[in-house]
Amino acid sequence: MNTSIRGRSFYLTPILYYQFGKGHSQSWQYRLGAGLGLGYQSHEGEFVITNTEHSRVGERDRIDHSGYAITGGVYFEASYGNHIISLNGDLISADKSGSKYHYLENNVSLKYQYRIRLF
Repeated sequence: MNTSIRGRSFYLTPILYYQFGKGHSQSWQYRLGAGLGLGYQSHEGEFVITNTEHSRVGERDRIDHSGYAITGGVYFEASYGNHIISLNGDLISADKSGSKYHYLENNVSLKYQYRIRLF
């Protein structure tokens, strides 16, 4: 298709969480949280419209967008002893009034950690 869009996204999403099962390190403990924040995006380039419901499907178009956006995040963590598994999801969304496009970016990560306690 020979298209390219370049840009940057920066966002900060503070997460407030609650921890279940506080106490003994050799029992299951859980953290569950969510948050809202603010982000900034700057994107520019050319693309092909692939949404089959769009009236201009298959056509090339350009985007030149920059501005602030709302962000959201969720967090889940389960730990037992030194083992930790966590799932984190972030979403950044911008829809300027009068804009041709709605920008949506998401990120999901699944992580395993083994905690080593030295002191």
